[in-house]
Amino acid sequence: MTTTSDLHVVDTRPLVPPLHLHKDLPLDDKSSETVASTRTKIKRILQGEDSRLLVIVGPCSVHDVDAAKE
Repeated sequence: MTTTSDLHVVDTRPLVPPLHLHKDLPLDDKSSETVASTRTKIKRILQGEDSRLLVIVGPCSVHDVDAAKE
């Protein structure tokens, strides 16, 4: 059988546990307000209370920078 998954994966690394990220990169007041405000705006769009278009762009990880830009 021909392999069809992970064809472009060169390396894998374990993820940093969220607890470590929270400890090493604490959320400041301005960032916290930005997150809360943005979540509220997204919720309003999804509930139809805000007529703006919400666009979520991917991919979440880029293995081929040129293809992603294209």
